[in-house]
Amino acid sequence: MGSRVDILNGRTATHSCDVCPLRPRDGYGCIWSVESEDAVDKVEQIRLKRDDILLECGRAYRNFWVLKAGFLRVVQYGRDGRRHVIMILRPGEVAGFAMPTSDALTVEAASDVVLCVLDKKQFVKRLASDGEFRRKVYRQQLEQLDRMHWLIWSIGALTPEERLAAFFAQATQYMPSRRGSDGSTVLTLELPRSDVADLLSTSTETVSRFTHRIEGLGWIKIIDPVHFRILDLKAIARLGQLPEDAIDTLEWRDESGPSDFATED
Repeated sequence: MGSRVDILNGRTATHSCDVCPLRPRDGYGCIWSVESEDAVDKVEQIRLKRDDILLECGRAYRNFWVLKAGFLRVVQYGRDGRRHVIMILRPGEVAGFAMPTSDALTVEAASDVVLCVLDKKQFVKRLASDGEFRRKVYRQQLEQLDRMHWLIWSIGALTPEERLAAFFAQATQYMPSRRGSDGSTVLTLELPRSDVADLLSTSTETVSRFTHRIEGLGWIKIIDPVHFRILDLKAIARLGQLPEDAIDTLEWRDESGPSDFATED
């Protein structure tokens, strides 16, 4: 477990929503930037390092946060100290709102992250008055619930290799990726292998064996521990038992622009 961060002292300067990279994504951008009379165009931000703790459920916080860059993990620790990653929060998603209340849960940085700070009272007021904002919030919650349902189903129905294949195929849709000169996709796996293993109820050794096996099949090329050249995305998706209609709609997303961590504010 990482260290708990002093959220108040971790803020950076105010940033404009107009230039946020989340804003232009069709239907998948930042829910806070929805056009509304109550919408704001500037927010404060904080940055966390990997393994820093954002939220300890059971504690009171006066803010919610929109994840601008990087990934958060929702973690449950058992009485024996064993860790279970029950969800990965993606860029554009809200942390803190409608979170489970178990004292055994924490929200931690799975990578270096940038978070936009939202005042809880303002968020709740807008939720009550802005129908479009409310729809986007609940749509996001439904998508997260669908991911959790799939995770529970896959742990019971799929082999570890099949779960890993589905994870890799789906990761190309929300993790940084760029088009290679040969037409392949270079995926940056921003999650540590330990997080992938704990999310999919397997081991880091199994994750390593899986990547080397599909490299042997010619489906990927391992560039380094976090970069993979995807050569046959549909073959990986089929191994992961993804529905054929979902496989047919897998598209490459270009995220080759500058990282939010490339420069200091």
